[in-house]
Amino acid sequence: MHSVMFRRLLIAIIVALLIASFMMVAGYSYFSETIYAEFASQDAISKEQIIRLADRLNNMLLLLSAVVVPMILLLCVVSIRQLTTPLHDMSEAAIKMSKGQFDVRVDEDVPGEVGILSRALNSLCDVLSQTIHQLSTERDQLDAILQSLTDGVAVTDGVGMLTHYNGALMRMFGAVNVQSREELVSDPTIWKAFDEVYISGEAQTITYPTTADRTLWITISPVVNEDKQRTGVVGLFKDMTEMERLEKMRREYVANVSHELRTPLTAVRGLLEPLSDGLVTKEEDKQRYYKIMLHEVLRLSRLITDMLMISRLQSGTEYMELSRVDMQELIRDLATSYSAAAEQHGIELIVDAMEAPDALTDPDRIEQVLIILLDNAMRYTPEGGKISIALRCGKRLLVSVTDTGCGIPAEDLPHVFERFYKVDKSRNEGGTGLGLSIAQYIMEKLEEKIWVESEVGKGTSFTFTVKRFEANAIQLGPAAQTITVHDKEQDTAVEADMLNAPFEVIQTPEKKEKPERKIKEKKKK
Repeated sequence: MHSVMFRRLLIAIIVALLIASFMMVAGYSYFSETIYAEFASQDAISKEQIIRLADRLNNMLLLLSAVVVPMILLLCVVSIRQLTTPLHDMSEAAIKMSKGQFDVRVDEDVPGEVGILSRALNSLCDVLSQTIHQLSTERDQLDAILQSLTDGVAVTDGVGMLTHYNGALMRMFGAVNVQSREELVSDPTIWKAFDEVYISGEAQTITYPTTADRTLWITISPVVNEDKQRTGVVGLFKDMTEMERLEKMRREYVANVSHELRTPLTAVRGLLEPLSDGLVTKEEDKQRYYKIMLHEVLRLSRLITDMLMISRLQSGTEYMELSRVDMQELIRDLATSYSAAAEQHGIELIVDAMEAPDALTDPDRIEQVLIILLDNAMRYTPEGGKISIALRCGKRLLVSVTDTGCGIPAEDLPHVFERFYKVDKSRNEGGTGLGLSIAQYIMEKLEEKIWVESEVGKGTSFTFTVKRFEANAIQLGPAAQTITVHDKEQDTAVEADMLNAPFEVIQTPEKKEKPERKIKEKKKK
């Protein structure tokens, strides 16, 4: 079926030909009658007159051709231009669409099938614009998701070309400008595994050690479309360094607990067997065996108590009661209780507690931390050495316990607060290896800090911070549990949920003389 424009063009040409034919016929008839009238009056026509008549007819035909042919050509050009102009506009719009310019539109008012084609092209442009916008949004979302991942991701297509990757993978391998997969990861063995997965269709998992003492866990899987055809390969690069460290700590913890529990049990068993078999007959030997077993049982009890304490501190079930505390008085009372033991070991105990404002803390927990630090200092300070307890005032109160013992090697300093860690690898110093861990957990629960400084052969100094008590306001919060703030001056207690009450005002009178604080001497941890 011919289009309307082609029909219009055909009609225009036919009309032009009819007009031209009519004009030629009319012109020919007019000139013929004129010539006939001219020669009808003559009796005879000579040869020259016939030739002259033919020339006049030829001239007449040429004149008619000169007039009719341009008219026909003009009509054809106008008709063709009416047909080609909208087609040209549509071709220009299609070229702009191919360059991503989807805001172009063509004239839809053209009659006939060209108008239908124009409307179809505009509709196609709208659909493509929406589709491209949706694809662009999904691409941006995919890129945002990839960049937000902490694990590295790399994707290759069917020919092994890199199509997607994220910043985490670049940081893992120190890549900067990435144009190919070799510039992203220089090790060819990884990309060889990518190619093998694409060929075989079976996923692989690789444990890959890096030069920075890190371990990567690389999972490589094929990408399959709806038709079950492989279109590429995706690789997930996960840094397993922290998990490996935690797993190592777990294994060491189990081994340490087993060793610490087995040692006293083995000793008790070794002493009970000869007693039960009647091999020990002297009463003095029996009493000596009983004392050794009692010592081992007490050691086992302390170990279990310390482990339960750490468990409660880690789980957040250990209760903390904050109150107004005179740190100078607490330190002097504790030093008094340790003076006899220090004198017995030939150690000079020095208290250097300057005048300082009261603290806001849990006095029992602070005393427990000081006992742990003093026990360690007494254990590692030789006869004739010194142990000093100092109190300094700044933005927070600073409490330090310093000894002149053997000191801690620099390589052991980062590990002194780890559970069961002992500087003496022979494990013969008598402690459980949990005291400093408990001290650190207590400080963390009180939102305080504790650190150590040491030099081999010169001694060790442990220091921790304590909050200052404000006269009319107590800053509470944020914490993971509810605490009780107790003011000894008014003998009142206020429970506050630290997540909901960030600030609690407590009216306090002027500071009065406090009665002498009695502290019961506690057994060493």
